[in-house]
Amino acid sequence: MSKKVLLVFDDYSEMMRIQTDLMKVGFDVVGIVNEALLSDQLLSFHPDLVLSAGRGGKVSAPSVAQKLKDNARFHAKVLLLLPPSQRPSAQELARIRMDSLLEMPVGMGKLLVTIAKLLSLESEPLVEKFLKSRMAEGASQDEIQQLRQQVRGDRASRYEKAMKGLALENLQATSFDRQKIKDAQQDMKKGWNIKDLEDQDQKKREFVEALFKKPKP
Repeated sequence: MSKKVLLVFDDYSEMMRIQTDLMKVGFDVVGIVNEALLSDQLLSFHPDLVLSAGRGGKVSAPSVAQKLKDNARFHAKVLLLLPPSQRPSAQELARIRMDSLLEMPVGMGKLLVTIAKLLSLESEPLVEKFLKSRMAEGASQDEIQQLRQQVRGDRASRYEKAMKGLALENLQATSFDRQKIKDAQQDMKKGWNIKDLEDQDQKKREFVEALFKKPKP
């Protein structure tokens, strides 16, 4: 079953571009250009992710995110697209619900990678589908290379995080094992009389030497 994405954009042409590209890779997509339709779409469409962009008259991405936060029955992911000049203030961030924020304009490769992360999907198959569709449409090699680079960058980032986590885990395990050994050694020493043990060892050595000592002629 394909994942459902609801687009809430203030720019119709941009919304249609994103909707078309997301449908190329298998998403079920519905787009609206009016916040007033948001509640109806949440009830009828049941999106897995809401993607909102812009701060126009009929759609404001922070306003959409705030409405979603106020809806107790809404549990989908929220991704906002805004230019740097329209980034939410600290006060707005406290009021809105948002899982990720990307600066506009955003490349389709980066958008697909981000959506894949939010929906717990593999980004590579999505981008490969998009690449095939763009190549069939006659995309330039520069565009194809840029898309591939975005996926490589994401893969490298995930590998680096995984390695850091593994190193930390190994370090913690090593420290834990060393502490266990020290604790075990301390437990073994409890109740021991070191002087008595040393005397016993000395007597054992003397006994062995006497046992194998040749008698004098």
